[in-house]
Amino acid sequence: MHLNQHSPEIVLLITARDPATAFTVCVLLKTLDKDERFRVHIAAQHPAYEIFKKNIVASKVTLYKFSEFQNDDLMLETAHNLLLEISPDVILTGISGPDYGLDEAMLSIAPKSKYGPYALQSYWGDINKNLSGRAKTYFVNDSFAARLTHKRTTGHINIVGSLKHELYSDIDIKYLRDNFRDSLCKNSKVNIIGFYGQPLEDINGYKETILSFSQSILELENDILIVYRPHQKESQDLQKWTKEKLQLSGKELVLDNNEEIEPSLCGCDIIVSAFSTCCYDAQQLIKSSLTPLGIPVYLMFNPHLVDWYKKYTKLDNIPMTESGMAVEITDSTTMTQTMSSMFGYESQRACWESIRNHFPDSMNASKNIVNVIYKNYKNEI
Repeated sequence: MHLNQHSPEIVLLITARDPATAFTVCVLLKTLDKDERFRVHIAAQHPAYEIFKKNIVASKVTLYKFSEFQNDDLMLETAHNLLLEISPDVILTGISGPDYGLDEAMLSIAPKSKYGPYALQSYWGDINKNLSGRAKTYFVNDSFAARLTHKRTTGHINIVGSLKHELYSDIDIKYLRDNFRDSLCKNSKVNIIGFYGQPLEDINGYKETILSFSQSILELENDILIVYRPHQKESQDLQKWTKEKLQLSGKELVLDNNEEIEPSLCGCDIIVSAFSTCCYDAQQLIKSSLTPLGIPVYLMFNPHLVDWYKKYTKLDNIPMTESGMAVEITDSTTMTQTMSSMFGYESQRACWESIRNHFPDSMNASKNIVNVIYKNYKNEI
């Protein structure tokens, strides 16, 4: 690859197939659009293409649309022709899953340099082993992802922070917290527990987990308000069932129907799920907050659900939970006592301090990526 002879710009080709890649690249483009060092092309498949079409109207990017490919040979040929047409200086791909697409094809045929091509990781340790290609450099969110990725590849690893959460630094977190709590209850002494549902109706152990959780709240002596936020993919039947079981706790229950999830994540004292990434979202808000917020809690005590989680995610542990950054409840018999201890300010402060010490700063994630690519490229030419 080479520096374009007719322009000082670096020609950057980005490929994307999955929604997670598309949304994070949209954040990256806000930095790239202001950076005159780069000229950007995006080659996208469904569903990523539709996300770009909707969200990058004002962007300077050149967008290419590709459909599903009938076979691997056609996919590889298309990737090769795209390289010939664009002649990029740098290639940045997403990572598809659970199957594969243009990202993996591009990694398979792209010219290799010391650092490129690059891949943007959306999920901890994700390395798509379909086809033959691998990135030379992986951009990852945090130390957990770095350790896991290091075990799976010999490529370079750069911890850049989470693109998805880059704009959290612009949120008025105190306002969201105060407004959310005031909208539910004027009694400042009420402890608010947020339960965040997942579309796991048919997964053995999920309903049993909710039942145990509800029973543990029943045994709490604190003044409790439960906020239930269903997942957008939860069936109406599962939402109804979950609401009924949480009401067995005897505590007041309200539904969080806000379009955005951030107000409740800021406002709750305990953010509870089986293993939803909303707890990671909460940690990112806690990282950005000037004062302690709630504590993320994972319900990981049902052996059937834990086994399913490990098989589905290919992870043995939940990311970024060590050192008090979150709480994993692995024994249902201790759940009431564990939750009761988390309402105090000191517990919330300890969690806040741990997250601030261990989480990378995401407010400059896109700049980190762009600067690494530029520095490496200049060193290679």
